[in-house]
Parts: sequence; C-alpha cells; structure tokens
Amino acid sequence: MFDRYLFIILSTLSALMLASAVKADEIKTSSTTIDNSIYLGAKAGWMHYQNACEDWNTTCDGNDKAYGLFAGYQFTQHFAFEGAYLDLGKAIATYPQTGFDETYIGSMTAWEASVLGRYGISENWEILAKLGSIAWQGENQGPYSTRSDSGWAPMVGIGLEYQWSPSWAARIEYQYVNKLGSEDIGGSNGHLTTLGVHYRFGQRTVAYDLPRKVAVAPELPVSAVETKIDSLKQVILFNFDSSALQDENELEEVLTQLHKYPKATILIKGYTDSVGENDYNQKLSMSRALSISDYLIEKGVQPHRIKLIAFGESSPVATNDDPIKRYLNRRVELEIPALIISE
Repeated sequence: MFDRYLFIILSTLSALMLASAVKADEIKTSSTTIDNSIYLGAKAGWMHYQNACEDWNTTCDGNDKAYGLFAGYQFTQHFAFEGAYLDLGKAIATYPQTGFDETYIGSMTAWEASVLGRYGISENWEILAKLGSIAWQGENQGPYSTRSDSGWAPMVGIGLEYQWSPSWAARIEYQYVNKLGSEDIGGSNGHLTTLGVHYRFGQRTVAYDLPRKVAVAPELPVSAVETKIDSLKQVILFNFDSSALQDENELEEVLTQLHKYPKATILIKGYTDSVGENDYNQKLSMSRALSISDYLIEKGVQPHRIKLIAFGESSPVATNDDPIKRYLNRRVELEIPALIISE
C-alpha cells in the first residue's frame, strides 16, 4: 500500500512540475537551457530493490551499484525527450534448502523512455521531473537453473540540475519504478538514485576576433530638394545563454525601413550579461548579432549594408548583481542611422 501511495505522490508531483514547465514555456521565461539541442551524458549511483527477497531468506542484499548512459533532445525551452540504457545491478539472497544455504542472484538491465520537464529556479539551477516507462530484461541465477524474463514498468523521477558552463551540466536524480520484474524471476519496486553529467551540443559560437570599430557610411550630398529620414533604434532581448531569435515580428519595422530605403545601413551591436567566462560571452554577443544579421539577409537585405560589432559583457544597462534585472543585458541593439534623401 505504501508503494502505491509513493507512486501516486511522485506521479502527481511530476505532473505538477511538468504543468509548471508548460506554463513557463508558453510565456517564454528565461532558462539555462537552449531550445532544439541534443545532449549526451552518463550517470552512476545506487539501486535499491524493495522487498527483493522472500521472508524465509537467510541473508538478503537488495542494494547494488547502478550505471547508465542517457541522451535527450530539448525540443522546447522547458521540455525534452530522454532515453537511457540502465544497468540496475543485482539483488542477492540465500535460502535454506536441502540442509544447505542456496544462493540466488537476480540482475536487471533496462531501456528508459520518458518526457522530461525542467524549470529554472535560478541562473544555473533547474528542477527536473520526468514521466515514462522502462523496458526491463531480468535474470535469476539459482544453483540448479537460470530463469530470464522481460517486460515494461512505469517510472517517475525528480531531480536537480546545475549548469556550470554553457555546455556542461551535472544532475542528481531519483527514479521510482513500479512493479519491476515478474512472478517468474521475482519482482520488486525499484528506487534508483544517481549523480550524472551531460554535454549539450549545438552551441553556436564565432571563432574569429571581433571588430571593435564600425565603418561609417559617408554623408550624402545635399541637393536643392531633400528629405531627412530620422534614425531608427531598437533593442532585442535574448534568453540566457541563447542566440536564438525569439520573435521575428520584432524586426518588422527594421525590415520595412531597410526595404523602403535601399541606401540605408544598419548597425547591429551584441551584448551579454556577466555570467560565464569573458571570452565565451564575447563570442556569444557576436553570435546574437549574427542571428539578427542572418535573418535580415534571409529577408533580402544585402550583406554590405549590415555592420556588426560585439561588446560581450561590457556596457551593461542594468546591474548584473540582480538576477531579475540582469536579463536586460542579454540584448542586441539595432540602429539605422538618419538618412538624407535627395529628390
């Protein structure tokens, strides 16, 4: 009965955390993750087989080391599909039979498939919840025979993740597997606690030195009839550690101005907050400027009309000591200089 309540509680908790991630995903809150990325990792820890032995055992050891390899695809800011291969260790028991103690060894491996939700609680920390199932393969080795079986079991999990660099993160995780095993080989509920590390692919960086000066277009000669077009300035904000453009509609006014006036140029200046290494932030600020530039070129703006400059974490507009205000520094500033149109 306790196991049933535990599974219900963990399932409810995971569902609530996933629902919170859905809401956060809809309003595009900042997070330490990057959309549309693949990650690979490994984990190790401890497996406890609850009630692994019959009551008439002489000795019973339902605890063993466990290992796993996992991979995931982060398809939104707060959600990922995750799969894993798990070696769940062994449970060993002895029973008095025919006047002797006979030893039985049960072992288990599994493939896991789950949906994982994550929700940022600070700049580097996230809480995790997962719901899924595992396909297990078990074996029970006795003194006279070996039996094997396979099947499916539901799984829920919760955890905490710390991202210490843009690509690397560590995770502590607890998973509960309900009714692992079968009557043929023996079964129990599984409690798996692991510590893992993973690497996230798909980071966009720039591997060349960034310009520190911007060429200024020469002033146009003034004719007898002239029209002055005022400068246009705009700020685009980015999620933490991301160079992905969140809303293309924010650039509609800029595109309209550039298409309407073919001689207009645009200056794109990239910035970051102060979290992370200075060299990485310098490249990230250029990557953000490039994401804007790439979109403008895709929409028909000639590359020679676009000037880029990256400032990294310098020139903040808000204090970096305040996590709430820090997001204002993750920005790209756009400026189309004033024009004089001769007619």
